[in-house]
Amino acid sequence: MTFSSGGAGNDLLNGVGDNDILDGSLGDDTLFGGGGFDTLYGGSGLDELRGRGAGDTLNGGSGADVIFGGSGDDTVFLNTGDAALGETGQDSFFFFGSENGSIVLAGDNAVISDFGNDSIGMNGSGEKLVFAATLQVGVFAFVGSGAFTGGSDNSEARFAGGGVVQFDQDGDGTADLSFTLTGLTAADQLTSTDFLFQ
Repeated sequence: MTFSSGGAGNDLLNGVGDNDILDGSLGDDTLFGGGGFDTLYGGSGLDELRGRGAGDTLNGGSGADVIFGGSGDDTVFLNTGDAALGETGQDSFFFFGSENGSIVLAGDNAVISDFGNDSIGMNGSGEKLVFAATLQVGVFAFVGSGAFTGGSDNSEARFAGGGVVQFDQDGDGTADLSFTLTGLTAADQLTSTDFLFQ
């Protein structure tokens, strides 16, 4: 295992083929994983993360980052404004929030370019939109293109058009999080099983 950390500048870090840990720290960094099960963390700044082989864990940190999963079943933690491309494999895209579930902290306005391996609607693709369990209240429902019910005290998601998915965390009828799935054109391309809470 190799651990590499950047400094305050704009760093270029490369994995060496083992299970590497790369931390860009400060600055606008570029991180390349090797062939193993790598962990890439961008830190602050506008970073670019490329997972390459195997199943990698990628988190751009603060700033609007660009993330490429590469081959393998990758885990991508989304932060506000990130652009992610899972590439091949059954990838999981994580949205996380506060410990008490009161607000969504990360992933707002993120863009996922190939959810479902370019076959939106899952159809057995195995890819998931994963939300921290602390974000769910009541019973989760995907309401398609309909409006949030509001006042149900249930977490809900809806297709808002133009590839945009909205998530109402606290069941008050107002979107707490919006993100885009490029290629999503109709509500029936998603189902409640595409959303996972853990």
